[in-house]
Amino acid sequence: MTITFGSMLNQMAGLFAMLIVGYCMNRLRLLPEATEAVLSKISAKIFLPCLMAYTFMEQCTVENLMTYSNLILYGGLFQLISMAVAVLLAKPLGKGDTFLTGVYRYALSFPNLGGFGYPTILALFGQLGLFQYQLYMLLNQVLCYVWGVGQMMPAEDKGGWKGVMKKLFNPVVLGIITGAVLGLTEIAQWIPSGLRTTVNTLGSCFTPISLILAGSVIANYKILDILKEKRTYIVSALRLILIPGAFLLVLRALHLPDMLCIMTCLGFACPCGVNTVVYPAAYGQDTRPGAGLTLMTSTLAVITIPILMAIIL
Repeated sequence: MTITFGSMLNQMAGLFAMLIVGYCMNRLRLLPEATEAVLSKISAKIFLPCLMAYTFMEQCTVENLMTYSNLILYGGLFQLISMAVAVLLAKPLGKGDTFLTGVYRYALSFPNLGGFGYPTILALFGQLGLFQYQLYMLLNQVLCYVWGVGQMMPAEDKGGWKGVMKKLFNPVVLGIITGAVLGLTEIAQWIPSGLRTTVNTLGSCFTPISLILAGSVIANYKILDILKEKRTYIVSALRLILIPGAFLLVLRALHLPDMLCIMTCLGFACPCGVNTVVYPAAYGQDTRPGAGLTLMTSTLAVITIPILMAIIL
């Protein structure tokens, strides 16, 4: 499939439109108070695990795993570099505020794969493309729960290694493991077609629900207030342009395949996710920095991702 600026712009605009739906529904008071909590739990515990389980069940064969295993190395290397940059830059941006520094570390290290990366790859390249993308971002998913979410939690609530293991073996990771086992052992072919269709259908619900949820969360804040923070613009530029742009230039200089460049762009140029709002809210912290980053980067990514694609490809 040929990736053009127009095709990418259309895809990103479609995703952003779903976010606007959630925003408008909240502002028009069409959603009950418990909507965000319910949608968040359903999305994280049912829809996304089903999407991952179905993808790996269908695509994680021994042949595919051997063919695309090098993606784990490339994605893991860039993820570690991204985290190192985040640690280096978050401290001066946080200006001594431990909580704010943690939010910036997370925002610069872990983009919103679920809201923008997964659905874009799935729409452009199908289940096989999503499988490759998941391999590429495998270390991202592990480190997100082992190290990332802890950056936004008070020290007394991190729970040591037991807490880390509890966060790591979450429904999404268990969905990946289940799908991989079923795919590699070929047990998947014996599962009734009706059950496979049900898992696939539930997984398909993830994209619209997660974006509607993000829009609804953003609508809880006064846009002008949360965008007054100058550091929001700096972190947004780093997240959307500077970090992924540097990665893509390295890949192009090494003459590596276009697909690797596409996955890098849709891995590290995605906007900030709602975790920068959800986790601070859960521990009584200020949610405005995360809301500002989510709003700013989700809006700008509609343009920045297609531009990066057009320049690199």
